[in-house]
Amino acid sequence: MHIRLLSFLAIFLCLTGSAAFAAALPVDDPDRFANETFTLITQNKFHDAAHKLSETVGQPDTAKKLERGLKAFEGRKFDFGKKVYDKDYGGALRQIIHYAYFEKTGFIYFRFTYKMTSRGWYLTNFLFKDAGQDLFPKRFIEGPM
Repeated sequence: MHIRLLSFLAIFLCLTGSAAFAAALPVDDPDRFANETFTLITQNKFHDAAHKLSETVGQPDTAKKLERGLKAFEGRKFDFGKKVYDKDYGGALRQIIHYAYFEKTGFIYFRFTYKMTSRGWYLTNFLFKDAGQDLFPKRFIEGPM
């Protein structure tokens, strides 16, 4: 039942509009940022993870909503997790996916999408979702057509 609930649970933090983007913070190392955020989530530090994500995308007002979404894992024991996908598109776009198994919840994927500017990497999207019985959630990995 929890897995079905989470299959519909997705949190997007998107940079929409130049004003929001102007407040975003560049990420020096996308891999390190994704690892640190993933670790916070697996340690049930949802408040810290939500604030880290929302401040990085320049939308600190979304932190409470994101924290509520992450709290779907509250009381669930983290069992296993690892980075399973890291694709760089010409040094301009990058997508990193971490996979985790939470007892009584199931298999959850966390996707971090970054885009490069002259000022550095910016996190433009964060999403988490379960995959059901598929290897990855449908349309979860994006790339050139």
